[in-house]
Amino acid sequence: MLESWNYMRLARPTNKLEEMRTFYEKVLGLEKIGEFNHNGYHGLLIGLPDQKVHLELLQSDHDFNTVAPNDDHLLVFYLHTIEQVEAVRTKLKGHGVEPVEPVNPYWKDKAYTFEDPEGWRVVFCIDINKYKQGERIL
Repeated sequence: MLESWNYMRLARPTNKLEEMRTFYEKVLGLEKIGEFNHNGYHGLLIGLPDQKVHLELLQSDHDFNTVAPNDDHLLVFYLHTIEQVEAVRTKLKGHGVEPVEPVNPYWKDKAYTFEDPEGWRVVFCIDINKYKQGERIL
């Protein structure tokens, strides 16, 4: 059954759709795949170019909880090189977004962890094969 899947979308609620649009689309440079507005729900669909995994940010006119579950719920991006990870860190710092300490020590020498405007954690990690070959984030 799953052999024939077309794409996957992870949906999460937000009360700050425009701030989230700025963070994910403008700051991180993810591609806007689409938007919708129906039945009191407003959504932004974003992803990586030519990939089949999307993030849906959903704001509602209805009452719902958007608090980040805990500091170990992560959206993880794996990048090819340490230089690319460092470039993301520099870009985010330029937007006033500082790295935060990861809860899980697994990420400490291979990634940087940040929080989006609602406190959900986003991780930028080096390619695991390169990590296994000895590359580390200092």
